[in-house]
Amino acid sequence: MKTFLKVIDIYGGGINMTVNQKEKIKTITGVLLTLFTVLSLHIMGWFIGNDIFYKVRPFSYVNNKIISEYPESYINKTNFPLAFGLCDYNSIPLVVENFIQYEIVKKDYKMSNLTGLFELVNSKNIDYRPCIPTDFPMINEKAFYGASLPFFFCPVVKDLFVEGYWSERIVSFLSVSVKKCNYDKNPNFCKTKEEIDNFIIERSMNFNIITIENVLSVVNYENPITPTLLISYKFLHTKNSKITNFMIQKNNLLTDFGFFIETFEQIDFLKISELQTEVLDFDENIKEMMQMNIYSSNKSESYFRKYIKITDILASLGGLIKVTIMIFSFLNIPYREYEKFSLIYQKIFSDENVLNENDSINNNDSFSNLNRNILKNSKIYKGTGETKNININKEIINEENKEYCSKNNLSSSVLI
Repeated sequence: MKTFLKVIDIYGGGINMTVNQKEKIKTITGVLLTLFTVLSLHIMGWFIGNDIFYKVRPFSYVNNKIISEYPESYINKTNFPLAFGLCDYNSIPLVVENFIQYEIVKKDYKMSNLTGLFELVNSKNIDYRPCIPTDFPMINEKAFYGASLPFFFCPVVKDLFVEGYWSERIVSFLSVSVKKCNYDKNPNFCKTKEEIDNFIIERSMNFNIITIENVLSVVNYENPITPTLLISYKFLHTKNSKITNFMIQKNNLLTDFGFFIETFEQIDFLKISELQTEVLDFDENIKEMMQMNIYSSNKSESYFRKYIKITDILASLGGLIKVTIMIFSFLNIPYREYEKFSLIYQKIFSDENVLNENDSINNNDSFSNLNRNILKNSKIYKGTGETKNININKEIINEENKEYCSKNNLSSSVLI
């Protein structure tokens, strides 16, 4: 019953001992497992942390934001180059000023406090000219000439800003219009209405806006953003007018590339997207066939990427080390226990420690004398490796133990 109850004792004390003044039992099996552990950790550490050198497997996510206001977005030829022009059905650029003409206007509207309607408070015409390679600094000249950009037109302006939308009190946007040459005001220069309409129909003419699309690749450490040409086009019709609205979205990429601590680098870039297209009846007074408006967007995308740090590697290896040591310690128990009891057996029953009945007492250590008494009264003889009459005289041992402990002021133990 006592033995059964002792099983549930959670306050039992540990038994600590040393063998040859060593607290741990070392085995060859343990050495092999240790070497295997070290080798495994080096291999696992390399596979876990080699991206600290290559930087091809970042941890990344994107945060999409929608804010209540439409913020200012500054555009120039560096972050938002712009080209426009006409092409036929075979995408061949057309320069026909006596048929079709363009107009670029920066417009500012403000809602009236009295009427609640928008009023045009500022209108600025922007000059344009044939595009040159410096108008698209983000692409090389081969791509520039390959897209036939010299046959398109680019605005002559350094910086512009757009902000707001029709849901706010202030709206500023960029408008690019395509109009028939005004044959009513300039009959000597412009073609007739019939000639212009036939030319548009025969050529299946379409209006193109060309800008840059920033393609993001979070796995590319050195060049995460690749600029490519983005072409948006709409076919022209002689009996209707189209209005297409585009939104400029401000995005950014935040990179944590530090080895030990957080070290950030941010790259800002713009993204253009088509919002909607409306089709209206053609107005002979203004002769506008196409209008493309560029507004600021209230949406943004924030990309974040983080590369592995040395602290991350150590944290990952720390868990692996604990698991590996736990498993290998369990596997090493039989070999360790065998080694421990072999050492204890050799310590107690080796030829140097076995005493005869005639051995003299020269050791003052109480535990050594207790061992001597046990061996002596157990009739264990040196050199024979055998025991005779293994009937320990408990009374003699206990009396001698008490007498020795009394002389040396030590607490005595009773052999049960």
